[in-house]
Amino acid sequence: EMWLVMVVFAVLTAQAGHAFGLLCSAVAKSPSMGFGIFSAFVFPWMFYAGLMINYDDIPLYFVWLHWTSPFKFVFTSFAITVFQDADLVCPAGAVCPYADGVAVLEQFSIDPEDRKRSIILLICLIVVFRILSWVFFVLAAMHIDLCSCCRRNNKPKAAGVAVPKETQ
Repeated sequence: EMWLVMVVFAVLTAQAGHAFGLLCSAVAKSPSMGFGIFSAFVFPWMFYAGLMINYDDIPLYFVWLHWTSPFKFVFTSFAITVFQDADLVCPAGAVCPYADGVAVLEQFSIDPEDRKRSIILLICLIVVFRILSWVFFVLAAMHIDLCSCCRRNNKPKAAGVAVPKETQ
């Protein structure tokens, strides 16, 4: 069962990465802009996904990063799969910091019942990323520029070449 769950989450992780990459390419006007958008989201998502900071220690004003992060759902599910029924064995004479795998999950503030919710929310994120990608690609195909209102010089350009008036 553990192997199958890991394979399912590896596939879902790849799909989430592909969907978000597609969304970045749909929104961006150039590859460098797409990479900038990608970086602006991915690094905070990794930081607040539970990999570097405990779920309970995330400030309230950054909780949205926690709940929109695909990494959170993958990390939660992998941790539950690995540690839920784990019997931890420590070397003789060593002090064990955790009695069992459930204690490890408690240290990371992970509820062992969150695996199904993680699967459902990760699939929802994949669907939302793909729908948003489709919307931005359709808008691009219709030549609708959503960023034109943000530009400084918002004046329309002339279609032809300006010809100076002849003086008489």
